[in-house]
Amino acid sequence: SSTTRFAALTASAPSNLTSTTENDFMFFINGMLIENDALTIEQKTSTNLELRLDTSELGYILSSQDEVIGFGKFNN
Repeated sequence: SSTTRFAALTASAPSNLTSTTENDFMFFINGMLIENDALTIEQKTSTNLELRLDTSELGYILSSQDEVIGFGKFNN
């Protein structure tokens, strides 16, 4: 699958700060940095953040053994 979901209360900046974008996060697959043009993130519900990867931009087909790690402005 090219979509993963994980628990995050919010990935949004408070209203008095600059809006949160993909540039505020770093995602890795098996230790390799994922370029921002190969991903999109979206707050789907109040507790779930969705990460979508464009495997053609990524140049890599995902397998169930891959580990995805994210760093950024998470509030959880």
